[in-house]
Amino acid sequence: MTNPTYIVLSDLTNRFFFLYGTYAVINRLYGGKGAGRPTGLTLADSKDILGYGRSGGVPLLEYLDEIGFTRRNGNKRVLNT
Repeated sequence: MTNPTYIVLSDLTNRFFFLYGTYAVINRLYGGKGAGRPTGLTLADSKDILGYGRSGGVPLLEYLDEIGFTRRNGNKRVLNT
């Protein structure tokens, strides 16, 4: 039987969907890199870390801000601790 964690989708916008399991990976990758940059990560940094282009990265970063994982500070995202 398939684990439902990997088939349930989260609607970020009307156009983008990410598997819930993706958030654990984002937390590990983004959180690890972000901890070494207390001034924050740019969209370009996020693209390098997460592999999403601008069209997928912006909605994802806005969602991470919305749930309190990050907060926007100018053009950077700072991890909330």
